[in-house]
Amino acid sequence: AAQSCLPEGITFTTQQEIDNFQANYPGCTEIEGDVSIYGYDITNLNGLNSLSSVGGDFTIGYPMGLWSNTYTNPMLTSLSGLQGLTTVTGDVGIRFNEILPSLAGLSGLLNVGGSVEITTNKNLITLSGINNLASIPGDLIIDMNQSLTGLSGFENLTSIGGMLKIIYDSLLINLQGLNSIDSIQGGLI
Repeated sequence: AAQSCLPEGITFTTQQEIDNFQANYPGCTEIEGDVSIYGYDITNLNGLNSLSSVGGDFTIGYPMGLWSNTYTNPMLTSLSGLQGLTTVTGDVGIRFNEILPSLAGLSGLLNVGGSVEITTNKNLITLSGINNLASIPGDLIIDMNQSLTGLSGFENLTSIGGMLKIIYDSLLINLQGLNSIDSIQGGLI
């Protein structure tokens, strides 16, 4: 049965905190508050494989508004471990993950309540892995991903409630992968 916990949210800054999550919070599948993940030794998110929903913002890398290089994940190679995550009530941010190659692991994500921001992931080659998201009520921001060559991963995305902002992705040559979008309320940047 689903069990909610952590109304004040949680920040993971070490691999050990992720590895110990299920032991420290037995039965916790729904975190009520914000979740932030950033730390120099974090290599995987497998310890979060029981997580099904986040009631606030879900950030892998620096939290919104904090522009310091302190909040990076220089060792994170995969989002594997997040397959059970279906709902994030707030925003999703994937930022400053220096060697993350794809979004594989987010295939279970069906519902986002805010914006999705994928920023400054310098070795992110593909967005594949977030394939089952059909709508984003807020903005979709994809910027400063220097190795990103395509937008495949958003084939099922049909509507964006805010803006679609795709800037400074120097290897991106077309918007193929966003073909299913029939509504962008806030316009295109």
